[in-house]
Amino acid sequence: MEAAGIMAAVWDEIRPKRSLVLKGISDFADERKTDLDATRGGLFRRLAMRNCVRFLWLLLEIGIWEV
Repeated sequence: MEAAGIMAAVWDEIRPKRSLVLKGISDFADERKTDLDATRGGLFRRLAMRNCVRFLWLLLEIGIWEV
């Protein structure tokens, strides 16, 4: 939902900029969410975030995405 709002705001600009949303998925978005978040102090959330950052760096390194 948040990503859709960001992309809609970018699209509404007079001159829309190239945009990219990367989202780390760390849970099943159901009743198991609380248990997964509590596992080893949020391990899955940290791994999801790190994977997104690594993927972004890869896109930048190989030239698919430019700043």
